[in-house]
Amino acid sequence: MAVSLDAYATASAQNTLANGATFSFTNQTVGSGFSEALFVAVLDNSTAGTSFQVNWDTAGSNQLLTLIGSNAVTNVGNVFFYGLANATAGHKTLGVKRIAGATSSCDVFSVSLFGVDPLLTDWSANVSAGSGTSASSASLSTTTTIGSYAFSAMMDISTTPTGPTGGTVRFGNDTLNSPGAVCRGADSFSASSTVTHTYTLSPADNWVGLIVSIPFTTAVPLTLQQQTLMSM
Repeated sequence: MAVSLDAYATASAQNTLANGATFSFTNQTVGSGFSEALFVAVLDNSTAGTSFQVNWDTAGSNQLLTLIGSNAVTNVGNVFFYGLANATAGHKTLGVKRIAGATSSCDVFSVSLFGVDPLLTDWSANVSAGSGTSASSASLSTTTTIGSYAFSAMMDISTTPTGPTGGTVRFGNDTLNSPGAVCRGADSFSASSTVTHTYTLSPADNWVGLIVSIPFTTAVPLTLQQQTLMSM
């Protein structure tokens, strides 16, 4: 089976966070389905020793997400990806806490999926990083399998990016504080073994980004197994 969409966050959201402060992101609802997983992108305006702790359902199960990728470019920013298998279902609060680094602005977006491989709880091997200097395009590419899901996020200094080719925009163009970084993200469901999201930067700009491939599960849902047995 292929990975399928559960729900996108209703919108991305920005907040200025000091070290030790937490941003409560309330734009995501997770459904109840087979092999569900939650993925979060945090794009931050600072690169000096920055790190975050991300928890789902902070008022209840308080599940800790795993950092699955990060990429930083000085004077541009830092992009982080987090993942969580079997996230508690419902409209919950996502807590994004700065645990290191100076006060700066961050941008948050999330998506939940069904049909994700339940044996994978750390997708870091499926993350690819990219960056460029005075570039006219920002290209992020990853190897994958047909039926998988790919998500990318990037930020540049001040250009308003467009695109990408190869993907559908899910948030952007979100502007953070000085130096005025612009954030954008997109996704796609894989129809080939390689996925490339190419954003256009005009005028040319410095950029940083990540892309992750989320493989599908080969397991059969229990309800389908039961239906098969009943029909025999």
